[in-house]
Amino acid sequence: MPDFKLSGSKHFTRPLPILETGSISTPQSNEQQLPRPNIALSKDRKRRLFPLVKYHHQAGNHDSNAPVEFTARARDEIKRTLFLKDNESHNNSRKTSNSLDNKSLYSSDSSLFSLPQSQMTDGSSILTQVKPVNTPYVPQTPLIPLVTEISLEHALPSDFSDMYTRSTLLTNRLLPNGRPEFTIRELIDWPLNDTRSLLIINELRPEWGNKLPRIIGINPSGPKYRYQLLPLYCSDEFIIETLVGSDIYLEANLDHEFKLRSATYIVKTARERHQLMAGGAKERFMTLQRFEWRNIIENYLLNLAVEAQCRYDFKYNCNEFKKWKMQQQGISIQDTQHKVYLSHKEKDMIWQQCQSFVYRRLNLDWKPDALNNI
Repeated sequence: MPDFKLSGSKHFTRPLPILETGSISTPQSNEQQLPRPNIALSKDRKRRLFPLVKYHHQAGNHDSNAPVEFTARARDEIKRTLFLKDNESHNNSRKTSNSLDNKSLYSSDSSLFSLPQSQMTDGSSILTQVKPVNTPYVPQTPLIPLVTEISLEHALPSDFSDMYTRSTLLTNRLLPNGRPEFTIRELIDWPLNDTRSLLIINELRPEWGNKLPRIIGINPSGPKYRYQLLPLYCSDEFIIETLVGSDIYLEANLDHEFKLRSATYIVKTARERHQLMAGGAKERFMTLQRFEWRNIIENYLLNLAVEAQCRYDFKYNCNEFKKWKMQQQGISIQDTQHKVYLSHKEKDMIWQQCQSFVYRRLNLDWKPDALNNI
């Protein structure tokens, strides 16, 4: 049964009828005492009344015809005594009842000292059926409204203290948001895809109702943003699949094989470091710490960013090299009839030059590789 309460959620006790204080003191009667009529009785009549008079005398009534004011005084004294005792009992009962079940007692409309237990729902109705006093009170947990949509500003994390090791935070200059300075890279579309990498999370929030909310408040024709869940404890295959299926450098149209190869290599390297930290213990599923987990995501982001930058530079340098060859052959640049092609060796040379330049600019100790299938 629901717990009905008065508006304001306060219980109260209907006041008992208050006895007038004048009834306790001795009243002064203004009525004039009338003389008793002197009625002559026969001797037989007196004998018949004598036992009755004797009976009243034994009962302690010296005069069976006591004045009305004395009778009222006796009755009022009894009422006052009972009222005080009952009021004390009522207060004790009320304290006990409030501590057990937060209930209030109400006086009955038909009896002065009857106090049946009841509970009111409003000013005009009374429910006589309530929970027993010994029933424990179970507080109701308020329902949390589910969040199905969230703005990009509130979707991004605000604390990065556990995403990097203590030594990393102490040995690197920190940005205003608390991240190390190396998290800003002079690479193509870096801010966009760094933001996307921060939308990969390791756990759900309680208010989401076990479901990732949709990110709103962005231009429908602009870049795409969405949450992705990557727990700290999962298989290597799930980590690889999550990285490859993310929106990181979506617009660069990098081939699936390159992304899969990059993710596989990064997870393999992370497992080797994790196993070394665990004293050589081999785990089927790595139990990653937050900084290990974030390092995998940032390494994958950096690999794709460097690849996208190198491919962009490669296309530009190839076009510039074609213009140089046309000038060497005396062909006008505006001449569309003559086509100039680059050999595979020339393309491979340009590719390695692009890689070396990007690596040096980012202070990466990577070695240029052969020309990829671009």
